[in-house]
Amino acid sequence: MRLLGLPRPILGVNIGGMGFLTAIPVTDFSLAILYIKKHEFELDRRFLVLCEARVGCQRVSAIALNEISILRADIPRLVELEVYIDDEFVTRYRSDGLLVSTPTGSTAYSLAAGGAIIVPGAHVLALTPVCPHTLSNRAMIIDADSVVRIRVASVEVDCILSADSQVVGRMVTGDSVIIRHARRWIQLIQLPGMTFYSTLRMKLHWRGTSI
Repeated sequence: MRLLGLPRPILGVNIGGMGFLTAIPVTDFSLAILYIKKHEFELDRRFLVLCEARVGCQRVSAIALNEISILRADIPRLVELEVYIDDEFVTRYRSDGLLVSTPTGSTAYSLAAGGAIIVPGAHVLALTPVCPHTLSNRAMIIDADSVVRIRVASVEVDCILSADSQVVGRMVTGDSVIIRHARRWIQLIQLPGMTFYSTLRMKLHWRGTSI
């Protein structure tokens, strides 16, 4: 999160874990620096998402690269969330929470929650329910220029609003959050041989089978 406001391109270095945005292992760091010095790299532009909400009597906002999440707080009960897209009511989710993810975030929390993998250049957002109570509640892919409003409709079940796992505030019954394209971007350094699909094969261990 501290890097999101920087104008310079970012090189992600993997020091452990899956790390879709950190494709360079520590052992290849010196080689990566050589590529950068020789200007042998491409820039991968990723957009950010903005959330704005009123929490109690305070207005809060945050930006995220991966996702905005609204998850149930302390009580282990389902939360009910009403979803509006461009001021039109869409549905009410009964689940452990809801994720609004960018294409970058589609390989993060959203992927673990059963969401679709989205190519980085797609101009879309993904709405992914976390453990929905109804099997018909599936992830939705919408235009990234849409404005999403999510209202806490459950009674006596508070929610935690987070941006890339950083807590923004606590939401109670009747509170709403607006989520939209932030009109801000970051640039990731992509070295030779690094592509989205090669990263998928490596990180998800896609090897394929012979018939």
